[in-house]
Amino acid sequence: MPNSSSPPSPESSEQSAELAALRRQFDGTPYPWVSIEENIKESPAIFHQHSLATAFYRRDFRQVDTTGMTILDVGCGSGYKALALAHVNPGTTVVGIDISPKSIELAKQRAEFWELSDRLQFHVLDVDNLEQLGQIFDYINCDETLYLLPQPLASLKVLNRVLAADGILRTNLHNYNQRLRFLNAQKAFSLLDPISSSNSQDAIDNVSELLENLSPKTFVKSVWTKADAKLNPEKKVELIQANFLLHGDRAFTLAETFTLLEQSNLEWCGLVAPQRWDWKQVFTSEKSLPDRLKTTILSFNERQRLELVNGLLPDNRLIDFWCSHTPPTERSPLEDWSPEQWETATVAWHPILQTDDFHRDLITAARSLRSFNLQQYFNTPQRSTEVNAALLPALLPLQEGAQPFAALVDRLEQVYPLNPIEQTPVQREHLAQTLITLLQNLEDSGHIFIEE
Repeated sequence: MPNSSSPPSPESSEQSAELAALRRQFDGTPYPWVSIEENIKESPAIFHQHSLATAFYRRDFRQVDTTGMTILDVGCGSGYKALALAHVNPGTTVVGIDISPKSIELAKQRAEFWELSDRLQFHVLDVDNLEQLGQIFDYINCDETLYLLPQPLASLKVLNRVLAADGILRTNLHNYNQRLRFLNAQKAFSLLDPISSSNSQDAIDNVSELLENLSPKTFVKSVWTKADAKLNPEKKVELIQANFLLHGDRAFTLAETFTLLEQSNLEWCGLVAPQRWDWKQVFTSEKSLPDRLKTTILSFNERQRLELVNGLLPDNRLIDFWCSHTPPTERSPLEDWSPEQWETATVAWHPILQTDDFHRDLITAARSLRSFNLQQYFNTPQRSTEVNAALLPALLPLQEGAQPFAALVDRLEQVYPLNPIEQTPVQREHLAQTLITLLQNLEDSGHIFIEE
């Protein structure tokens, strides 16, 4: 074993150089580049993925009380996501770490500005030294970070050791199938202009110039053209750095991702946005699929379905997932539930929706007999969140908390005792099935929780 005077190994020196380059990049342009004054309430799109209730329900199909939990935000950057974690998880404490002193400085300023310094703590620290904090965490958010670390497996093992026995880790890796074209572009830009491998203003200007002169036929140009039309100058710089000047950028296949988890003794608990990996979007219509193909796909396990989607429609930049010490609870799909299972089930709004504003808007829509769109409160991709006005009365009791499914059907029976055409009593089974269809959609989009 080398003594303290031994020189660092070439591998150790290389890792240190990678971290130093990352530190310089994010000291120069902390991520995300969001004004300290920007109100997190104006970004509902990120609420769902940062809610601990979402993660624990996905794993356990149960609501949990997150009050008093401690959250670790790895690679917290300028503190915007740490602020989101604190906002959507009341009663928790968030500890953020980052290797960039400038980023941590901004994160502390953000916490002070929003008067959350008592709940937000920040440290200049890398993952390898995380255990110096002497803390165990109920939830770890390692977002847009793991794929940049020199030794992702070693880092995962450290995170495993500081994760509570019943805790959940959210992390992600660049998806090789989608990211390969960007990695190739990074190499090409470096060949055209060696300064592009640095992170100076000259490098940013040179990459911008290269992008402007690329043919519309190139993939990179198509990405830049879309961004150029809708991003402000600061966001364009962020896009260049995140996609063409990102030090340590690497990508992983699905097989490599699952191997990393196995080697770090962590259990896969599901995708953060499973809607983006739905196999049905690969085909023009599920109904038109030959029975043979549909039967084969339905026989696949989750990993096989992910490989199918990633092979035919590699649009997802990230393999974004939750994992933990324990495997997820097994539950039969809602579409396979018997009427008896539904009659004993309990339904609740996602805790994010338990606000005065949401309750007021829901009641207003019900009184005015108009449909109600849940997307404005938080949205999940590729899912309809429109609730027909006729079914809103069944959801009103949820404002008081979790309710038995049977009680929601009772409510519909009170509102619609007679068929409007025949003027005969409405069958309870028909009302129940109509409500089940709605609840399946809302559970799929993440807006409600259903417990057996």
